[in-house]
Amino acid sequence: MSYNGNNIIGKYSNMDFKLMHCDYLKYRLLLEVEVEAEEIGEIQYKEQDLIRFINEYSLENRMIQKEPPTLLYENIIG
Repeated sequence: MSYNGNNIIGKYSNMDFKLMHCDYLKYRLLLEVEVEAEEIGEIQYKEQDLIRFINEYSLENRMIQKEPPTLLYENIIG
């Protein structure tokens, strides 16, 4: 087994990442990025962190803003 890519462990300690695979979705492999704000005043700063992350890795055209269970429901039920 080999690894090829950039290791960003620890660089984004304020974000949670979930790598998901589901054969029933249009996009079979998803990376979910989450942040939490402990207070309402932090929300805009957390959003800015997400936007910076998205821009840094050129993910603007790859974003899906629906939760994975919603995507699954829409794909199965229509």
